[in-house]
Amino acid sequence: MRAFPSFRPGGLILSAKDGAGGSLFAVAPWSMTRPNRKEPMPPEEWRPIPGATAYEVSSHGRVRRSGKLLKLKTDKHGYVKVALSLGKKKSYRYAQVHRLMCEAFFGQPPSPKHQAAHGNGVRVANFIWNLRWATVKENVADKFLHGFIPPHGSKHHGAKLDEQKVVEIRARLRDGERGVELAIEYGVSKATISEVKHGKMWKHVDETLADC
Repeated sequence: MRAFPSFRPGGLILSAKDGAGGSLFAVAPWSMTRPNRKEPMPPEEWRPIPGATAYEVSSHGRVRRSGKLLKLKTDKHGYVKVALSLGKKKSYRYAQVHRLMCEAFFGQPPSPKHQAAHGNGVRVANFIWNLRWATVKENVADKFLHGFIPPHGSKHHGAKLDEQKVVEIRARLRDGERGVELAIEYGVSKATISEVKHGKMWKHVDETLADC
């Protein structure tokens, strides 16, 4: 199958032609997760999608129904998504492919707050060996490791928070935790938590808080 660059709304997506001449989208190339290795790509494995067993997702990040590969798109955060039918005519829901893969290959997340994380931080590199369930703190730590969060703000001599804590706080607020409890835990005022939440403080930390 011949692949060629198509578009990059949030990362590299490859466009390709299937055997029937139809157009489909595949995830980032194998070399993106194994840049310094020459071993062949592991065989593609397909598994039913939990809660949508008419569909299957593969270990290479592709999705099919009744043997037909489905087109994949990217959302505003750069994650690959696919439309799944809800059983009603012209009724669909979009789901992020990397999360579907984690559910199909690893089972349900250990907790409702766990996120589907990319090992190399590349959001379109949807290979099963590059994915795992991770806590918010683990996922945030990955983002600093990958250099996705700029290293300034915490250099202020009076700063009680740093970039990592700010992203953690915003993620935990989004998960429903109370600001007053987070204020006590992080040793800051409730007003500070509110300003962090609404971007009035730490504006340079513009993390989308989606899975990485």
